[in-house]
Amino acid sequence: MEAYDVIVVGGGVAGMQAAFKAVMRGKRTALIEKERLGGTCLTRGCIPTKAMIRSAEVAHLARRGREFGVDIQGDIEVDLARVVERKDEIVDRIEAVNLEEVEETEGIDYYAGTARFTDPHTLAVDGQPIRGELIILATGARPMVPAWPGIEGVDVLTSRELLDLKEKPEHLIVVGGGYIGLESAQMSRRFGSQVTVLQRSLILKEEDQDIIDRLRDRLDAEGIELHEGTGVTRVQQEGDTITVEAERDGKALTFEGDALLVAVGRLPNAQELDLEAAGVDTWGPGWLRVDERMRTSQPHIYGVGDATGEHLFTHVARYEVEVAVANALDGEDVEVNYWAAPHAVFTDPELARVGMTLAEAEAAGYDAMEVDFTYEHLGKALCLGEEEGVMKVVAEQGTGKLLGMHILANHAGELIHEAVVQMHREGSVDDLADAIHIHPTLAEGVNDVAFEAAIELGRRRF
Repeated sequence: MEAYDVIVVGGGVAGMQAAFKAVMRGKRTALIEKERLGGTCLTRGCIPTKAMIRSAEVAHLARRGREFGVDIQGDIEVDLARVVERKDEIVDRIEAVNLEEVEETEGIDYYAGTARFTDPHTLAVDGQPIRGELIILATGARPMVPAWPGIEGVDVLTSRELLDLKEKPEHLIVVGGGYIGLESAQMSRRFGSQVTVLQRSLILKEEDQDIIDRLRDRLDAEGIELHEGTGVTRVQQEGDTITVEAERDGKALTFEGDALLVAVGRLPNAQELDLEAAGVDTWGPGWLRVDERMRTSQPHIYGVGDATGEHLFTHVARYEVEVAVANALDGEDVEVNYWAAPHAVFTDPELARVGMTLAEAEAAGYDAMEVDFTYEHLGKALCLGEEEGVMKVVAEQGTGKLLGMHILANHAGELIHEAVVQMHREGSVDDLADAIHIHPTLAEGVNDVAFEAAIELGRRRF
């Protein structure tokens, strides 16, 4: 039986990072992945969706050509097969680099197979046992499809299958108004499909609702039909027609389309590891239960990323690897701190957030205030034709401590990082307000909203 200092289960971004870090510390390491190296983020999540969203954005801009003085003759047609081909080329290119790095790194043994625990230190990979002193589980998650009546007879799409469609649906029904559902809905609409979104509660209900109102208006203007407060009760398919029965406020509703995307949540892959054999505790449907140091109930087994069921974002998983490695391999005592963990929704306009909303800050006991800044007079936004943007700052009265920033704007996912850095150092709005920003840029908006907050807090004069 092969024995390793470290076994990493899961070859996504977090798993590869953990394996490389272990080797750099002189540890003989095994890396196990049952599917493609790169995990969900590379092969069916972050990268492929953003590649295809970019194609949808290009189509949308082309249709707006006359607005910019560019007269494009005829209808804008999307070659979805070529869009998918381009997406695959990008994914394949990155995967090849990852595979080369893993295979050429001395000290890593790569196992392409399915792993299961046989005891707390031993995993069988397609029947081959290997033993590890330290084990890091980075097994990720997969789409969930609820057991609605009739679902077994329906050709259901998840985010995975949607990205491989080479012909657009005539009418796509999306169940789920979270970030996957809305990104997919807008992308598909721009590719030329009629799109209906059904969401049991409000779309993106955890976000600042003033900002979501603006996003809702934009989606509606693009012809996306939103039905919030609408729960699915039954689905069925006859030929190419899919019927979704639903209920809203006690009223029965029926929707018909030729494709159904289900984007209502995710399930843990760690269930497949036979965690009972390892003595690893779980919660919910099988998420790894970890402490503030990313340790499971077994002190030599750590869990990171989506497998824990919290903060299902690749960038957070990378941070959790840093914490796990510091504790497991560097002898440190580090606890996770999600205070400045941001996220983004890659609709158009993008939504990005770090920290709390005003309501959350007040509920946490802060004497807080918020200031917003809209893009109507931001020069670069006007030049880009993207004047619908808005930024919000949430800050503590008295100290000016930055408690949150919320952006709905073109390139919001890039712009949020000034606030991320400031919150990471537990700073105030002052530095954002005082720092010189290039003109004309979208980032000037960060400077402007911070300065307005500083004025309202009495920390600066106009």
